[in-house]
Amino acid sequence: MIAAEPMPRLGDRDEPRVVFTDFVAWFMRLVLLESSDEQPWTGCLLAHETVEPTDALDLFVKFCAGPIRTELRRIVRANVGGRPSAKTLDDLTNGVIALCVNPKHSYEVLTRLGFPPPTSRAAINRMARTLARFALAGLDGFQEEVNPKRRAAANRGSR
Repeated sequence: MIAAEPMPRLGDRDEPRVVFTDFVAWFMRLVLLESSDEQPWTGCLLAHETVEPTDALDLFVKFCAGPIRTELRRIVRANVGGRPSAKTLDDLTNGVIALCVNPKHSYEVLTRLGFPPPTSRAAINRMARTLARFALAGLDGFQEEVNPKRRAAANRGSR
């Protein structure tokens, strides 16, 4: 499932905001295109495993969901800066995951409301850019919370 397109990773010289945006687009494509012709069984398998877990779910978590979450947490951490608590960092990471998977999990409701989630790569990328900007604006708020020097500089600059 994830072998088709490499997961964006944050390198030492990468701009965290760019990597975050790339990651959100990659993750949303992974989630929304999982039921494509190449992977027609993935969505059904994952839905079954969340309701009636088997050992396959443990493998999925270990080799797919776990590495995705670990890398996203690194990227979120780089975008927040400072020293957020582990709990805050986990909450922010889980929030980004929820933002990315919601269109898939809410597909039928969104469709009935007249806003079906995108199904093409280009449309998913457009939505992902919008959601990444939204999430980055939220992460910017946490930068100030965990980095008092940045907050003090911002306050001085507004006078």
